[in-house]
Amino acid sequence: MKDKTNFCNIILYALLVFAISGLLLLLHSVFVNAGDYWVVFPQFAPSLTVIALFVIRGHKGLAFDIKHSFSINKKVLTYSLCATLFVFVVFGGFGFILSAFDKPLLQWETPSLAIGFICVLAGCIGEEIGWRGFLLPALNRNFSLIISSLFGGILWGAWHLDFGNGITGFLVTILFVTSLSIIMSWVQIKSGGSIIPAVVFHFFVNFFARSTLFDMSLSAHFILSLLLGVFGVILFLVDRKTFISIEKASR
Repeated sequence: MKDKTNFCNIILYALLVFAISGLLLLLHSVFVNAGDYWVVFPQFAPSLTVIALFVIRGHKGLAFDIKHSFSINKKVLTYSLCATLFVFVVFGGFGFILSAFDKPLLQWETPSLAIGFICVLAGCIGEEIGWRGFLLPALNRNFSLIISSLFGGILWGAWHLDFGNGITGFLVTILFVTSLSIIMSWVQIKSGGSIIPAVVFHFFVNFFARSTLFDMSLSAHFILSLLLGVFGVILFLVDRKTFISIEKASR
């Protein structure tokens, strides 16, 4: 990587996001009655990491434009709608299939649906400011979009530290999240760099995960991850020009 300043920022982000996530996880021991809400705490680690980078590094090489990242225009709204439809078709369809095999819809532990929606949305914004708002543009300064989305996806997947099903479950989660990363990165670039479509995409993925997919088996999770991966490969083959581009995500 030629840009040493940018490389330093990426390494610092990777280290800090895990450290800050660990600190936020401690809040679960403080707010013991948080129920399912505790999962939202570490979701703010990526955005807090970006803030920490600004404090530590100033504006030195940081590829993050808050105003541009939250821009809303016709293209952003179009891709947000497309992202929503995609998630409803794929995740909703997969949830329907699971329900046919005696996997009923789950009840998320929340006092009200509105509060649950707010928590999911807030958590997704907290994540996307870091993963798509900062890390993707930073990586795309030096690497193609496909390499940036793969590397960012692997780091994002590892960050979840999902060892509920052992090392195999951890690896399946990385596959799942990396597949999502490819799709979300493409959507972000096509929408002009705004993270709004990624937030919308992420929100509905988490919504379906909490309402239909949390109880699925490891094999079902693996199959869903493969399906998303295949879709990512199709996107790459159809739009190679976008995926081999460099610096577009950094605006």
